[in-house]
Amino acid sequence: MMRRTREKAEQTRLALLESAVRLFAAKGVTVTTLNEIASDAGVTRGAIYWHFNDKGDIIRAIWQTYASPRLLPLLERIGQLSPENPVQDFEEIVRDMLALVVGDADVGLAVRILLHNVETIDCNIQIRHFFVEIRENFLLALTQAFSVIKARGALRQAIAPEFAARGFLIFFTGLLEQHFLKSGGLSLQEHAPAFIDAYLYGVLSEG
Repeated sequence: MMRRTREKAEQTRLALLESAVRLFAAKGVTVTTLNEIASDAGVTRGAIYWHFNDKGDIIRAIWQTYASPRLLPLLERIGQLSPENPVQDFEEIVRDMLALVVGDADVGLAVRILLHNVETIDCNIQIRHFFVEIRENFLLALTQAFSVIKARGALRQAIAPEFAARGFLIFFTGLLEQHFLKSGGLSLQEHAPAFIDAYLYGVLSEG
């Protein structure tokens, strides 16, 4: 009996998350109400507060449910590049990450919701802290990656790994923004290798 109750509660939680993802993506976080999420999921508003405190809590759960399990292994790989071929490994992992965000609807929507709404949602302080935490994790992994690349002699002498990491994160999120906005007329999936090469050309040494 207890197990069935837990299973039912988890089914309700997932139904709420699926509805939230759909509505947040279609309407935006700010204008989507908790009542709309509950109605779309076929449950009462009270069911939302059983599982989540507010929309910020829902966004955190969306990321942790749909994006983090798929992106975290790639992030760990970025932070543990092979000393022998770090540039090749880096390019391969970043392409895999872009392919995942572009090709997996759940991951893509979770990333899109977080990127597009971090500054505007009602509980922005909580989510901004969460966003900063995610960003810092990416920066740490990227800095470790560019440190290995630097040790290999493949990073320009005047460029610090931290600088290359921050620049790449800005570049990477910018690519995703363009993809989500459907602007620019270029397919990210098709042209990702060229975009990545264009950035790396500016920071890698010529040796």
